[in-house]
Amino acid sequence: MRLYIIGNGFDRNHGFETGYWNYREFLKKNYNNVLSDFESFQYVCLHTNDKWTDLEDALTIDYESLMHDAVNNGYPDLSNDSDSRWNDLEVDLDTQLRFIHGFTGKFFYEWFINTDFSSPSHILSFLNVSDLYVTFNYTSTLENIYKIPDGNILHIHGHIKQISSSDIQMPVIPNFLTIEDAETTAHIRDDLINADIVRNKLQFGSIKNDAKRVEEALKTQYEDDEFYGASLEPGINNIIDFCKAASKNLKENYQILSDFINNGEIDEVVVMGHSILGVDYPYYSDIILPKLAHCSWRFYCNSDEDVSDARKFAKEFSLKNFHIERW
Repeated sequence: MRLYIIGNGFDRNHGFETGYWNYREFLKKNYNNVLSDFESFQYVCLHTNDKWTDLEDALTIDYESLMHDAVNNGYPDLSNDSDSRWNDLEVDLDTQLRFIHGFTGKFFYEWFINTDFSSPSHILSFLNVSDLYVTFNYTSTLENIYKIPDGNILHIHGHIKQISSSDIQMPVIPNFLTIEDAETTAHIRDDLINADIVRNKLQFGSIKNDAKRVEEALKTQYEDDEFYGASLEPGINNIIDFCKAASKNLKENYQILSDFINNGEIDEVVVMGHSILGVDYPYYSDIILPKLAHCSWRFYCNSDEDVSDARKFAKEFSLKNFHIERW
């Protein structure tokens, strides 16, 4: 039995517009303000100058620099009698960070459901309905084109079909009778509601945005400040919300992946369109290789870089039987 490991390159190889740059084009056309907020946001830890090369990693927040600058610019000024002095830091951070809730939430979902998957550029002849498939894609390419049974597929980071469009909340425009009502009524944040709905089904973001760890670090650094509760803590909460909206925890998926692999007697592993040395590398090092290093491995590569990564991977894990194919 074969185990196929499917990444975004698989869908793109079929001519589907599922690359990160395609998401950028979708945002530019439909939500250009969100695109602008993301691309102008400077507090990210980048290994390259292009945020779209590895979008998930580009969401890694530089929380220390962000909070440092927010404190310098928005720390309560006691010479200012306005009540807003206590909220300036929180408002500043909310303004900078609120784009993330739509970026990894409703707009991310809308991009997929508006992408055309009806006409693949070609169909592979060797995929078998009796094999097992671990897919990192949110799409239904395996089900719709190759008729792979649901029980043979693990959508390890979620499946777009798990979300119903009827669950997505539309913006609510409040109607207040008085200014006092507008000031005192709690505003409904549909972006937060939708972010929770989408994020509950789709895992997308940086593995480095550990909300608990970030919260502990910022609390340790700032909790002794006299204005911590009144001003700093609400701002920190905005950073924590960003981390929750832009992260994924691979270890939470370890058990389900391990159980899935144990479903069959696998003798060959086929990697198609997945970045084996990228953000999902721990799945290989911690779960897949300890179980399947003895198998035959086949890597389908689209570029010289892919070929180089496959060779590095094979050497690192001492794979004795591996093949590299161009596609």
